[in-house]
Amino acid sequence: MAATPWLAAPTPRIDAPIAPSMLALGALSTGLAYLWNNNIVQAWGAVNAAAVTCLTPVVGVTAGVILLGERLTWNQPFGAVLVIAGIMAAHGTPRPAPRPAAVPETAAGAEAVDTRLEERAAR
Repeated sequence: MAATPWLAAPTPRIDAPIAPSMLALGALSTGLAYLWNNNIVQAWGAVNAAAVTCLTPVVGVTAGVILLGERLTWNQPFGAVLVIAGIMAAHGTPRPAPRPAAVPETAAGAEAVDTRLEERAAR
Protein backbone atom coordinates (compact mmCIF):
# COMPACT_ATOMS: atom_id res chain seq x y z
CA MET A 1 0.00 0.00 0.00
CA ALA A 2 2.82 2.39 0.81
CA ALA A 3 4.57 1.92 -2.58
CA THR A 4 1.38 2.00 -4.66
CA PRO A 5 1.46 5.74 -5.46
CA TRP A 6 4.90 5.35 -7.05
CA LEU A 7 4.48 1.97 -8.75
CA ALA A 8 0.90 1.96 -10.05
CA ALA A 9 -0.06 3.37 -13.42
CA PRO A 10 -2.21 5.38 -13.62
CA THR A 11 -1.58 6.86 -10.21
CA PRO A 12 -4.37 5.76 -7.85
CA ARG A 13 -6.57 8.29 -6.12
CA ILE A 14 -6.47 7.89 -2.35
CA ASP A 15 -8.72 10.46 -0.71
CA ALA A 16 -10.74 10.78 2.50
CA PRO A 17 -13.46 8.15 1.79
CA ILE A 18 -11.03 5.64 0.23
CA ALA A 19 -8.32 5.56 2.94
CA PRO A 20 -10.66 4.59 5.84
CA SER A 21 -12.31 1.99 3.62
CA MET A 22 -8.93 0.42 2.87
CA LEU A 23 -8.00 0.44 6.55
CA ALA A 24 -11.36 -1.08 7.52
CA LEU A 25 -10.98 -3.86 4.95
CA GLY A 26 -7.46 -4.59 6.15
CA ALA A 27 -8.26 -4.46 9.84
CA LEU A 28 -11.65 -6.14 9.79
CA SER A 29 -11.41 -8.78 7.09
CA THR A 30 -7.71 -9.61 7.04
CA GLY A 31 -7.06 -8.81 10.70
CA LEU A 32 -9.98 -10.83 12.04
CA ALA A 33 -9.20 -13.72 9.70
CA TYR A 34 -5.60 -13.71 10.98
CA LEU A 35 -6.76 -13.85 14.61
CA TRP A 36 -9.33 -16.54 13.80
CA ASN A 37 -6.69 -18.63 12.01
CA ASN A 38 -4.30 -18.34 14.96
CA ASN A 39 -7.05 -19.51 17.31
CA ILE A 40 -7.78 -22.48 15.03
CA VAL A 41 -4.08 -23.42 14.92
CA GLN A 42 -3.86 -23.19 18.71
CA ALA A 43 -7.03 -25.23 19.28
CA TRP A 44 -6.76 -27.84 16.51
CA GLY A 45 -3.05 -27.91 15.65
CA ALA A 46 -1.32 -26.77 12.48
CA VAL A 47 -2.10 -29.86 10.39
CA ASN A 48 -5.84 -29.73 11.05
CA ALA A 49 -5.92 -25.97 10.57
CA ALA A 50 -4.24 -26.38 7.18
CA ALA A 51 -7.01 -28.77 6.15
CA VAL A 52 -9.50 -25.92 6.56
CA THR A 53 -7.95 -24.21 3.54
CA CYS A 54 -8.88 -27.21 1.41
CA LEU A 55 -12.54 -26.45 2.11
CA THR A 56 -12.32 -22.92 0.66
CA PRO A 57 -13.34 -23.98 -2.88
CA VAL A 58 -16.24 -26.03 -1.50
CA VAL A 59 -17.51 -23.02 0.48
CA GLY A 60 -16.98 -20.75 -2.55
CA VAL A 61 -18.99 -22.98 -4.88
CA THR A 62 -21.74 -23.40 -2.29
CA ALA A 63 -21.94 -19.65 -1.69
CA GLY A 64 -22.00 -18.99 -5.45
CA VAL A 65 -24.90 -21.38 -5.96
CA ILE A 66 -26.92 -20.17 -2.95
CA LEU A 67 -26.18 -16.45 -2.96
CA LEU A 68 -25.47 -15.67 -6.61
CA GLY A 69 -27.68 -18.21 -8.33
CA GLU A 70 -24.78 -19.84 -10.19
CA ARG A 71 -25.46 -23.09 -12.00
CA LEU A 72 -24.28 -26.28 -10.27
CA THR A 73 -22.71 -28.91 -12.51
CA TRP A 74 -22.09 -32.58 -11.74
CA ASN A 75 -18.37 -32.17 -11.16
CA GLN A 76 -18.69 -29.62 -8.35
CA PRO A 77 -20.44 -31.89 -5.80
CA PHE A 78 -18.17 -34.72 -6.93
CA GLY A 79 -15.12 -32.52 -6.26
CA ALA A 80 -16.51 -31.51 -2.86
CA VAL A 81 -16.91 -35.18 -1.91
CA LEU A 82 -13.33 -35.87 -3.02
CA VAL A 83 -12.00 -32.93 -0.99
CA ILE A 84 -13.88 -33.98 2.16
CA ALA A 85 -12.90 -37.64 1.70
CA GLY A 86 -9.26 -36.58 1.26
CA ILE A 87 -9.31 -34.54 4.44
CA MET A 88 -10.90 -37.41 6.36
CA ALA A 89 -8.39 -39.92 4.96
CA ALA A 90 -5.44 -37.68 5.78
CA HIS A 91 -6.52 -36.92 9.32
CA GLY A 92 -8.36 -40.03 10.40
CA THR A 93 -10.92 -39.96 13.14
CA PRO A 94 -10.85 -37.05 15.57
CA ARG A 95 -9.46 -37.75 19.03
CA PRO A 96 -10.77 -35.99 22.12
CA ALA A 97 -8.48 -33.36 23.58
CA PRO A 98 -6.56 -34.43 26.69
CA ARG A 99 -8.19 -33.30 29.91
CA PRO A 100 -6.11 -31.05 32.15
CA ALA A 101 -5.15 -32.33 35.58
CA ALA A 102 -7.50 -31.34 38.36
CA VAL A 103 -6.35 -28.37 40.39
CA PRO A 104 -7.04 -28.53 44.14
CA GLU A 105 -9.48 -25.86 45.26
CA THR A 106 -8.16 -25.46 48.83
CA ALA A 107 -4.82 -25.29 50.55
CA ALA A 108 -5.61 -28.58 52.33
CA GLY A 109 -6.25 -30.20 48.94
CA ALA A 110 -2.93 -28.90 47.66
CA GLU A 111 -1.15 -30.34 50.70
CA ALA A 112 -2.82 -33.71 50.09
CA VAL A 113 -1.57 -33.69 46.50
CA ASP A 114 1.95 -32.78 47.68
CA THR A 115 1.86 -35.65 50.21
CA ARG A 116 0.78 -38.14 47.53
CA LEU A 117 3.53 -36.94 45.21
CA GLU A 118 6.12 -37.33 47.97
CA GLU A 119 4.86 -40.85 48.68
CA ARG A 120 5.20 -41.77 45.00
CA ALA A 121 8.69 -40.34 44.87
CA ALA A 122 9.71 -42.32 47.95
CA ARG A 123 8.68 -45.64 46.34
